[in-house]
Amino acid sequence: MIRLDKVVKRYRTRVGEHTVLNGVDLEVNPGDKIGILGRNGAGKSTTIRMALGLVRPTSGRVRLLGFDMARQPRRALASIGAIIDTPAFYENFSGWQNLRMFAAMSGGAKRNQVESVLETVGLRDRAHDPVRVYSHGMRQRLGIAQALLPVSRLTLYASSRHWSSSRQPGRRTLRGVHPGGVKRSPPWYALRTLSR
Repeated sequence: MIRLDKVVKRYRTRVGEHTVLNGVDLEVNPGDKIGILGRNGAGKSTTIRMALGLVRPTSGRVRLLGFDMARQPRRALASIGAIIDTPAFYENFSGWQNLRMFAAMSGGAKRNQVESVLETVGLRDRAHDPVRVYSHGMRQRLGIAQALLPVSRLTLYASSRHWSSSRQPGRRTLRGVHPGGVKRSPPWYALRTLSR
């Protein structure tokens, strides 16, 4: 599903080059659940952004769902749900309207799919409120709903902030079944398993 071969990423800075990733090899197969751990600046988010084609590697090769991200990123991304940092929404539109618009941009979703993901993340009762009145946690859950909405083969999360509160309804319910039938486990499960 995800394959990075000898990936290097360097950024130019005022004082020279800074290597963020240096010869990274990674393979994630169907059914695998991984967590990328490391200090700030270690390249965790860069790795996810690179897998999604948002950052180009300095060298090396990135394949996602069998597609080369340098040549066929759109074909790969058609089957991907992702949250990178804090998702942005149209403030004056409701959560439901935002999800419908974003779904339309990626091929559409049926009304019951939107309602199902809103239920999954615990926003069904607030779905028609404008996003401007949502709390930070509600916006994060709406971002999770957005990532779950496409019938995707793969969902990537690039921030632990989405999973920080044990009181978030989404934390409990995401262990269930995606509306498209894909079983999912949230990243904190992998982190908890690693800590044991």
